[in-house]
Order: sequence, then structure tokens, then C-alpha cells
Amino acid sequence: MKKQIVKNSQPDMPPLGALQKELKRERYRRRFRRLLRSTVNALIVVAAVAALVATLVLPVLQIAGTSMEPSLCDGDIVLLVKTNHMDTGDLCAFYYSNKILIKRIIAGPGD
Repeated sequence: MKKQIVKNSQPDMPPLGALQKELKRERYRRRFRRLLRSTVNALIVVAAVAALVATLVLPVLQIAGTSMEPSLCDGDIVLLVKTNHMDTGDLCAFYYSNKILIKRIIAGPGD
């Protein structure tokens, strides 16, 4: 009777230290990717909130023209605060004929 020699079709297993090192590397990669993904998501949310605040609550305008010359020069950047309460001497910005106009309030109702 002939003996059959059965060869192991699987290669030898790597040592335990090499497996632990590879597992540690894979865990590090997974943590890095998770951190990168959460950072990018946070930046997207912050950019979206900043865009909403800039357009709805605190619009930013650039002065074009010299009509407000001692106070505001051509090219100045102005941060506006939307409010319903205005006093004499405040600046008011509004849209008129697709242009943004900035005017100083010289009198209120009843003045």
C-alpha cells in the first residue's frame, strides 16, 4: 500500500507578533479615517452655518461710491445688523432697483 503525502495547501501562518502589528496598523488606519471624516463633516457644517448667518442675520457689504465720504470710503467693507429699531444718525442699507443703497437716517417718525 502506498502512502499518500498530503501537502498543506495553506502557507505557514505568520508569527503572532506580526499579526498583532498588522492589527494595530489597521486599527490606526480606521481611527484616522473616522477622524478625518468627522473633521470634514464638521467643517462643512460650520461653512453652511456661516453662510446662513452671513446672508440672513449679518450681511456683509462693500461700499461702492463716495456718497458717504467722510464716514465710509469707496471699497470699505461694512457688516450690517438686521433690526427694526433705528435712531437718528444710524446708517440704513436697503435694496432699490437691484442696487444696495446705504443712507444715514436724519429724522425719525414725528421729527
